[in-house]
Amino acid sequence: MIVQCKACATRYYLDEEILGSKGCRVRCMSCKAIWVEPPRPLSKQALVLRKEESVKPGSFFLKALHWNVYTKIFTGGLILLGIVMVVHFASLEHMASIFVRPFQDSMVISPLQLRSFSYQRNAETQHIVMQGELKNTSKNTIASPSVWVLFFQQSHSKASPAKIIKKIQYTLHDFIAHPDENAPFSFSLPDESQEVSFISVIPNERP
Repeated sequence: MIVQCKACATRYYLDEEILGSKGCRVRCMSCKAIWVEPPRPLSKQALVLRKEESVKPGSFFLKALHWNVYTKIFTGGLILLGIVMVVHFASLEHMASIFVRPFQDSMVISPLQLRSFSYQRNAETQHIVMQGELKNTSKNTIASPSVWVLFFQQSHSKASPAKIIKKIQYTLHDFIAHPDENAPFSFSLPDESQEVSFISVIPNERP
């Protein structure tokens, strides 16, 4: 559209979209005069075209529909990813519970640390005498704790690891360890010499 300066009558071309519905301030490049250019009334043909564009099929409705579809696909993808991650980590935890900590279901980490351990078979009594020393790393006195005694059988193949054939939870009734103290222990169990290759002891909480 053509607009004309109110002061010097210089004419300019101005895009109608700049005026909008309320008009706009215009400055003359020649005399620097400033005036407010009002919007031009739309012709009947322009009004009909704008009305057709506003109700044109597929304009707003299809955009909203596409947005809803994309949102649902994105949300579904996030939910599927979350399910896969939960199953993955659950399987990892299950594998760790089987291979890394085979006694996790029945053994609790103890403040007692095994400092030394030895055992010998007594042919007369048919018992295995076990003795060693435990250190109390807690700030409390520990009395009558329990230990796990693990009986291993060595495989005939050197490449295969030894397997646990028996485990016994034994309570050290006469054992007392003060904080940060090493205390000896000793006990005996029936001889398992026919199958046992070696024995190990793991401290455990009081049963």
